[in-house]
Amino acid sequence: QDCRQRTTAEIVAELSGGPSCKLGAKARALLAASTAPHAYVRFEVVDFNGKSLSKTVPARHAGDPVDLYSGAISMGANARVQCFPEKVRDGCPNWRLRPDWATLQRLPWASSPERDVFRVCCEQAAAPTPRFVCRGALDALRLDHGLELLAASELEFVVADAERRPLFDGVDIFATLQLAKTDFAYAVAEQITTVDVRTMNCEYGAGQLEITFKPKRGLAAADCAHTFKTGVKELAMRRGLAATFASKPFGGPRGVGNGGHLNVSLWRGEDPATGGDEDGLSPTARHFIAGVLAHARGLEALAAPTPGCYARHGNWAPTRADWGHEDRNVCIRVKSRDCAPGEAYVEYRAPSASANTYLVLAGLAAAGADGVKRELVLPPARDDEAVLLPTSLPEALSALRADEVLVDALGKDFVEWYTLVKDAELADVAASTAKFAATGLDNDAAVQEAWNSLYFEFV
Repeated sequence: QDCRQRTTAEIVAELSGGPSCKLGAKARALLAASTAPHAYVRFEVVDFNGKSLSKTVPARHAGDPVDLYSGAISMGANARVQCFPEKVRDGCPNWRLRPDWATLQRLPWASSPERDVFRVCCEQAAAPTPRFVCRGALDALRLDHGLELLAASELEFVVADAERRPLFDGVDIFATLQLAKTDFAYAVAEQITTVDVRTMNCEYGAGQLEITFKPKRGLAAADCAHTFKTGVKELAMRRGLAATFASKPFGGPRGVGNGGHLNVSLWRGEDPATGGDEDGLSPTARHFIAGVLAHARGLEALAAPTPGCYARHGNWAPTRADWGHEDRNVCIRVKSRDCAPGEAYVEYRAPSASANTYLVLAGLAAAGADGVKRELVLPPARDDEAVLLPTSLPEALSALRADEVLVDALGKDFVEWYTLVKDAELADVAASTAKFAATGLDNDAAVQEAWNSLYFEFV
């Protein structure tokens, strides 16, 4: 009882001297600055679908070990999909969470005058968590080639009411009056302040918004995207709404999709390494892009992780492993002409908004590193003979399993766990589609219901 009545600052001061406490000075100071009567820390790990999993503890216990079920990240987008990788089948033990205290943030949208809620990004002992996989790929790129990625996701999402009806109709993209039909974009910018919002606009689809934010280096870029997606969904829920980054939330296979392009540039320390004299690209950037294209088929399993993603192909989403300058129809859109070297970057256009940014960034780093290592030659721009990308998730998963470079870079455990989950989700979608079709729905409507029953809420 005495412990609960003490201030957060007093509790953290005591914890800082404890032998089991891993809190750094910055994290201690952030917690101690809380003036709310109650403070909590959310220990958060991200699963393969980008879904936040967490245990929340009172701040007075922030320095204590926190464990989580070892197979937590191997559940599907909806927990009705249960998978048991070989490592966790024997007893389903708990594994220790490993907090990265440099990521500790107060979450304004989850806090109140009575309560401060903080979040720390975690990995998990022995589990191939997406953050762990991403950190490994980025470390290898930096250590082997001296390169870092400055990156930012470009995410589209749909906002709907509690009955999952879009807040406004399409299709007037960029129309000011469309954006004025809801104040949700402003709420995102004003409350999710841990993300530096740069632009907001309505998109082509019903209820569809696009919000972009400032790029960050390395792992912080993926942390930022995860914070944004979880924050958007949580903020919507608190307002009696629903937000989803699912690839095709309305209209079935013919509906408008949510894109999740990833913009990246290469850096060596403080020196830009993307722009150059030939086609506006440096030799390193040309090798890097060639590597991404060489592994684009396997990467599609990460960039397009749900069945609905493949209905986007050909609709401002690529169908081939190609590239071009300022071309929205290609896989890699290069933005490097007529700009300063530090402003040049490339846009990877394959990802759906349902993709996990940790995994997309990891895959790009691994594929690009292989291109740099082998000095791969960049093929001609807008190559009509470029390799076709997979047209279904099963095909993409097969390509990932067969790509020895990606499997080695991302880890055999990760590929095993990830493909196990995705195979289980495919089985669930097939069963759900048959169930909804049996009620009299036509095929497109049954497919839409199956997709949404699995992905709408948590993706």
